[in-house]
Amino acid sequence: MSFNEISCIIPGASKTEHVLSNLSVYNTPKLTSEKIAAMNKIYSDLIKPSVHQFW
Repeated sequence: MSFNEISCIIPGASKTEHVLSNLSVYNTPKLTSEKIAAMNKIYSDLIKPSVHQFW
């Protein structure tokens, strides 16, 4: 799945702990299709009406 709205990331960490914390995401389970759909619904219902016109 690809999201064209995401154009870049801003990497950076000021402490070793930040890097290790960021890398720990690779040890978590992948999001299921159901969870992604639920997050998209939250965005569509609660966030998009207030912000999408600014993009």
